[in-house]
Amino acid sequence: MYVDSSQGNWSEGLTAYLADHLNQEIDGKGADYRRDQLKAYVDYVRDHQDLPLSDFQGRHGAASQAIGYGKALMLFHMLRTQLGDQLFVQGLQRFYRDHRFSEAGWDAIQAAFEAESGADLSDFFATWTSRPGAPSLALEEISVEPLDDGRWRLSGRLEQTQSSAPFPMSVPIALLDESGSASELLVKMGDQRSAEFTTVLDARPARIAVDPRFDSFRTLAEGESTASLSNLFGAERGVILVPAEAPPELRTAYRQLAEAWQRGQQGWSVALDTELEDLPSDRAIWLLGWRNRWLPALAEIGTEQQSFRLDSAQQRINLLGDDHADQIPVISTRHHGQPLGWVGADSAEAVIGLARKLPHYGKYGYLVFAGSAPTNVVKGQWPAGESSLTRWLSASKPPLAYPSRPTLLEFEAAAVNTASGAGVGN
Repeated sequence: MYVDSSQGNWSEGLTAYLADHLNQEIDGKGADYRRDQLKAYVDYVRDHQDLPLSDFQGRHGAASQAIGYGKALMLFHMLRTQLGDQLFVQGLQRFYRDHRFSEAGWDAIQAAFEAESGADLSDFFATWTSRPGAPSLALEEISVEPLDDGRWRLSGRLEQTQSSAPFPMSVPIALLDESGSASELLVKMGDQRSAEFTTVLDARPARIAVDPRFDSFRTLAEGESTASLSNLFGAERGVILVPAEAPPELRTAYRQLAEAWQRGQQGWSVALDTELEDLPSDRAIWLLGWRNRWLPALAEIGTEQQSFRLDSAQQRINLLGDDHADQIPVISTRHHGQPLGWVGADSAEAVIGLARKLPHYGKYGYLVFAGSAPTNVVKGQWPAGESSLTRWLSASKPPLAYPSRPTLLEFEAAAVNTASGAGVGN
């Protein structure tokens, strides 16, 4: 099977979905992986860089990867969400059978899924492959009403709030009642900007959450996106502050790192930490080194957030309760809403290694490295807050739960077992 490049390169997104995403799904991390794709799109893709999937030919940087890999794999995931696992797998199988020795484009993929599902997918494929951008969602007018039979009616409205035209999509909404029972509702949004929904539950609703497992390609809502290195590497404007009091060899290494990261980024500048009277609040900031003049400002943020504590004299950091000394911490947070990052290396050799390695750790909010290579020993993402797409609806807050879903591998195994059992019975 070959890609019809006149319609864009669909193969990278499909490969990523059936390989990287599936592996993460098997490990129980599918939702985290999908959130990372949404965050990469927001952090790296600027308006002048955005393009429709039909124009994507290959990866040539973080922005094109976020579109041709991330957005494309999310298109396949949304198709699976809308059609269900069985029709999704059948559509893939038909696509392969029909085009394994020929060129194929997005129109061939559409035709295969329409043939298997009987659904008209023209609006879905036309919009998601020919338009750039992403929808933004909002949850409005939630109401809870007791019914005479002891059950409860839950109603509300889902809105697309972006300035561009609405995107056709089917958005999962997770529901939790006071008994702890979880259920899911699929809200279909066509050519209208809003969609009303109503459902009935056996017990009083306790919580409603729109797309909590990131099944839809969209911008992340407030509370869903935590600080990470991608906020810094994807920022259009920023300043990298080199420690003036660092030993000459270390200061030179930090300046080389700063100039390497600045290269090709017209909105970024490099300065000594002594050249600023205040930290700017209108652009991203990198602080370099344990001897950086502005490290107390970072330490104050960590203390306020109760996420990390710095001991500059001992070059020690307590990170989410764990102490790290004589190692190299890397932190991403926010200062007045702008990305703020820090690299705490104390040897020129380690700085040189970090200059090359750190751009590949964009999805992480904190890292710890060891040695002069250096080698990563700790990596993680900051805990997310409560999403603006979530509402608690009662004083009772049972443990969060979502309806279980099989992975594609589990679905295939179950389908094979069912077919084998049917064959034996016959």
